[in-house]
Amino acid sequence: MPYKLLKLAQINADSALQSRVRIDETIVAEYAQALSEGAKLPALTVFFDTATYWLADGFHRLAAARLAGGFEVEVDVRSGSRREALLHSLGANAAHGLRRTNEDKRKAINGMLADFSDWSDKRIAKHVGVSDKTVATRRAAIFGISEDASPARTVERGGRAYLQDTTNIGKRPAIQPAPPSVESDATTQVVEQRVKSENAGVGSHSTQVEIDSGAAYANSRVSRDEYSSAAASEDTQSDDDVWTENASLRDRVSALNRQIDSLKETDRGAEIHRLSQLVLNLENRDHAASEKLKQQEKQLKWFGSRFADLRKLLNVKYDRDVVTAVNQLKVAK
Repeated sequence: MPYKLLKLAQINADSALQSRVRIDETIVAEYAQALSEGAKLPALTVFFDTATYWLADGFHRLAAARLAGGFEVEVDVRSGSRREALLHSLGANAAHGLRRTNEDKRKAINGMLADFSDWSDKRIAKHVGVSDKTVATRRAAIFGISEDASPARTVERGGRAYLQDTTNIGKRPAIQPAPPSVESDATTQVVEQRVKSENAGVGSHSTQVEIDSGAAYANSRVSRDEYSSAAASEDTQSDDDVWTENASLRDRVSALNRQIDSLKETDRGAEIHRLSQLVLNLENRDHAASEKLKQQEKQLKWFGSRFADLRKLLNVKYDRDVVTAVNQLKVAK
């Protein structure tokens, strides 16, 4: 929509949409004086949702127009809801306008984290005009967790934003050790010696006994080695199966623990976010009521000063006599 003139009463200056902590009365007075002298201030920015004109930028200029006794003001009308007006307001004055205080910056960051907490620290920082480190510090102070602690994060691809689960990003898959290898060097060679003795006698019998005894010992050793090798193979196979099963169970337990931690963190983050937003809303309402009261007091003071000038000019004592004196002047003319 193009620029247009709106009556001051048509503009909803919801103080909760004000990105600054407070209205600077000195600046308002300076702007009002400039308007009284015929100066033209930049147009206000409002968002129109077919029912309400939400003020998004120009709270000091609007207050000055009211103080100067104006009835209408030039505005830049944009199509959008109250939330879009809030988003615009939180990013306004980052590079122009009245210099922001650290309190103003903190309030803007708090507002972004309250209504746009799914935005990344870098994206919020760019919108508000601060460093992403400052945003990360405020996020940790409000929610008790950092941006990286959340398993879901808003990412942008091809101009579109969506949530991405970042739980396993940057983590290497668990490397399972290889099962122990079985090396066997149980190679037994059985040497049978058959000695044919052509000589009879005791020597021949003794030699045969020694040979038979050696053969029996060799056979016995082979049997023991074969049994040990088979038993070792069986034990190794059993250990492999147990190791594989334990590794599988450990992976399942780890996965379940990650899911539980993620759920706990999500629940805790959601609850902290809800409570933090409630506190911020209460603070905004209190601030809005306070600012409205200050503005009304300022207007009453301004009107009182103008009536004092009129009383002095018309030489009357009370405000109620001003109207009568003015009417008499009209009749005299």
